[in-house]
Amino acid sequence: MNSFGKCALLIAHPGHEIRVHGWLEKTKPVVYVLTDGSGRSAPSRLASTTRILVRAGARLGEIYGRLPDRALYDAVLRHDLRFFRQLAAELADGIVRERFDFVLGDAAEGEILTHDLWRGVIDAALADAQRRLNKPIASYQFLLEGAPNQRSVPFMTQSMQLLLNDAELARKIEAARSYPELKAAVEEALAAYGEDAFRMEYLEPANGQTTSRQQVIPRYEHHGESLVATGIYSEAVRYARHVAPILAELSRSQGVA
Repeated sequence: MNSFGKCALLIAHPGHEIRVHGWLEKTKPVVYVLTDGSGRSAPSRLASTTRILVRAGARLGEIYGRLPDRALYDAVLRHDLRFFRQLAAELADGIVRERFDFVLGDAAEGEILTHDLWRGVIDAALADAQRRLNKPIASYQFLLEGAPNQRSVPFMTQSMQLLLNDAELARKIEAARSYPELKAAVEEALAAYGEDAFRMEYLEPANGQTTSRQQVIPRYEHHGESLVATGIYSEAVRYARHVAPILAELSRSQGVA
């Protein structure tokens, strides 16, 4: 077994696995994916992620492309707390059943709604699973926004660093470039940062404090406003009105509300 033990990768969207492709190859985790990556109206990109995961030797989890992104957006707007409680409970059941030693998931960055909500689900599920198993589970996260070699300031001295060799980096870049639905984003990132910026993978400790009050309006709120203005959505998701109550409900299972 690798030095991380038995691992899970918990991502909100298909394609996130590329950011930690070296770790993926090393640990061959069980992978859970919340949505199918279809966004507002695009086709599912789940098949492209499945191809990458199978090639890396990973295994698919029970929650795998569970719903289109639009369905999650609608659940937020209708204040469906039960939906998120059940999602966290199902994920906790899977963690208990698999008895993971190490869990890696998306960070909440105040940028993408689904990423932040999924982090809340992960934290709640892990808290529940650790109580039931009566053992700690290492919980780490990785950033998706901005430069690939950046780290969160609070965790700069605590992050795990995985340095890819030339062959590992080449496979990571090949996997990214072979993902048709992300072609434009991949080429833009490579042009902006260069291939070598993707050589180091940073895994940061997840502090389980997703419910901390937002100090600034998250980017997804501004984005929602622009979509309402153009007639694409009838209502924008607001942190205070829609997201905070969901995260607070999830936090109750962690004993931090």
